[in-house]
Amino acid sequence: MSRWFFLTSLLFLGALAINEVRDRSFQTVLNAAIKTVLEDTSSTGCLSKVHHNYYGSGSDYPYPSDRCTAAVWPTLESIQAENSTIRQAIDTGRIVFGAQFPSGHDVFNCTQDASVTDVAVYSCAGYDQDTAKCFIDAINAHYGSSIKVYWRYSEWMADTNMVNNIVYNLLGYQFDGIFASMTANPFTTWPAPWKRTMRVPRSSLVNFTCPYQAGGESAAAGNKASPVPLTSAAALNTSGVIIAVEAGTSMEDWVVNYAPLAQRISLTDGSLCVKLVLNGTAHAYLAPHLNIASDIQEYGSDQLHKVAVLTTDSYYSIGLRPTWPTASGALRHAVPALATLLVPAVLALLM
Repeated sequence: MSRWFFLTSLLFLGALAINEVRDRSFQTVLNAAIKTVLEDTSSTGCLSKVHHNYYGSGSDYPYPSDRCTAAVWPTLESIQAENSTIRQAIDTGRIVFGAQFPSGHDVFNCTQDASVTDVAVYSCAGYDQDTAKCFIDAINAHYGSSIKVYWRYSEWMADTNMVNNIVYNLLGYQFDGIFASMTANPFTTWPAPWKRTMRVPRSSLVNFTCPYQAGGESAAAGNKASPVPLTSAAALNTSGVIIAVEAGTSMEDWVVNYAPLAQRISLTDGSLCVKLVLNGTAHAYLAPHLNIASDIQEYGSDQLHKVAVLTTDSYYSIGLRPTWPTASGALRHAVPALATLLVPAVLALLM
C-alpha cells in the first residue's frame, strides 16, 4: 500500500507538470464569464435574480466592485487548438465543480446523475448551483456551447483528513474547479516532514479566478447561557465561550488569531456548526455573512442572533489547478505541491 501511495504521488506531480496549458485558458474563459455577468447589476441580472430568490428582494447581491475588469474572451479557434479543460468542457458539454454539499443544506440539494456513466457526478439545486450556472450560461452564450454544471463531493481541509480533501482532489483531477465560497487568503494545512502539519498560503496551491462575490464572515449565537453576553466580537475572546467553526477555513483562522481564550470546536462539515449552537453544545459559530442571514431566517431570531460582523475584506473566487507560465511561478507552486505529494509518500514508505 505504501508503494502504491508513492507511485500515485509521483503521477500527481507529473500531472501538475503538464498542467500549464490545460488550465490557463480555462481561467481566462471563466474570468471573462464572471466579468460579463458582473456587469449587469440590475434587478433583472442573473446574479441579482438568484440572490433575491434565496434571500429576498430586500437583500442585494454582494457584487465585488471593480475586481474583475480586465478579462477578455479568447477566440473559440484558440481554445479548439489546445487540449485544455475548457475545450474538453465544450466538447463533452460538462464542467464538474468540487464542493462539500451536506445533505439538506440550502446551498446544495444533490442527487447522483445517472445520465453520466463515465464518472460519478451529481446534479444539484440551490444557491451555489444557480450562481455557477450564471457564469456557465455566459460561456454558452458566447461560444454557442451547451455546457452543463455537475458536481462532485469532497471533504474540506481538516487536519485529520490530509489527503482526501478538496485541494488535493483538485490537483488530482477529480474535478475541474472548486466552487465553494473559497477565498484566496487563508492558510491551508499540509503534511510536513519535521512535524505533523505545516500551514501554507492557499494561493500557493490553487489558482483563483477574479472574484465573483464579496465575502466576509460573521458570528451568531444561540440561547446557551454564556460567561458574558455575546454582543460583540471582543466578547467571543472569553474563557469558557465555546465557538464552532469549519476546519481549514478563514473562520477557523479568525478564532485562532482573535479569540484564543475561547474553546474552539472545529468540524469538517461546516453545516453542523449551527446545529451545535441550536442544541446547546456551543455558544456561537462563525460562517459567511449570507449563511448567517439564511440561518437566522430559517430558525428564527428567537433561536439565533448575530453577534458581530468579523471580516468584510474577503472575496469568493473559483479555485483552479495552478498554471506555471514562468520559472518563478513554477517555483512558487512547486514547493507546496512537492510538500503535499512527496512528503506523505516518503512517510508512507517509512511506515
